[in-house]
Amino acid sequence: IKRTWGVTEDGVNASFNSLNAVLMSEGHRPEAFDALSQQLSNLWSILKAPEKDTAHVRRFCMGEPSATNLAHLFYQVSRWTQYHLEVVKGCDLIQRREMLLSDLLDHLALSGGVPDEALTRKLADFYAFSHTAISHVTSVKSLYPGNAA
Repeated sequence: IKRTWGVTEDGVNASFNSLNAVLMSEGHRPEAFDALSQQLSNLWSILKAPEKDTAHVRRFCMGEPSATNLAHLFYQVSRWTQYHLEVVKGCDLIQRREMLLSDLLDHLALSGGVPDEALTRKLADFYAFSHTAISHVTSVKSLYPGNAA
């Protein structure tokens, strides 16, 4: 996105001074529109978003590179990117939870099923982390930007 908006790696916006300038610039708008459309399509592909959940954006925002459509595309890319990051974080939490479960089961197997202080700590950690993972996944569900209507 930085390249599309003309922002250099060090954060300087050399080509134009703001998002609003891009929206109003006839010259830059088609390039920015194409870049955001491609980024949004890539996000949908990565997330395997159903066509019915993205059809409204395709229909209303991805037609012509108008200032309004570009602003809506920028908003949609932001929403879907945030959702994607939270999904990745949720997957990481689930994977870490599964590793804790595996460690807990290995401990049980090695101790012959006899509980000890280490097992108690591992069990407490497993339940606490499970709660964190479930809470995160539940909150991610509410962030879903698609429209299933």
